[in-house]
Amino acid sequence: MSTTVTVAQISDCVDSDTELCPSITRDREGLLAVLDVIDRAGWDSREAERLLTYVRATVVRPNVAATGLTGPAAEQAEATAWGACWEVLASPSLRSARSPWGVLWATARRAALGEVVAGDYGMDARSGWRLARL
Repeated sequence: MSTTVTVAQISDCVDSDTELCPSITRDREGLLAVLDVIDRAGWDSREAERLLTYVRATVVRPNVAATGLTGPAAEQAEATAWGACWEVLASPSLRSARSPWGVLWATARRAALGEVVAGDYGMDARSGWRLARL
């Protein structure tokens, strides 16, 4: 079953982070439809802003909350995870993923946990992961 999302539907979304955009369907076809609209309109468009807001509210924040971080550390983890998700959203390889929402979830989780490890070991995430495995 294919889901069609139009620019008008996305534009009807609310601007609030707490209210979810009803026109973004949380399945592969829905995400790809929104990304197709963004491909035509660009990442500076309202459509892209709405998708990024939706991803931050429904993918990034739950993963940051699961880490148990609070205050500035949580804000840093959110920024890192959101940036990582944006890079994945802009990547052409996401369009061929079997579960693109799963890819976004894993990206946000890894980035948020990377901030935890970086804080625990007082170094960048990559070096922290290396030490955490020892």
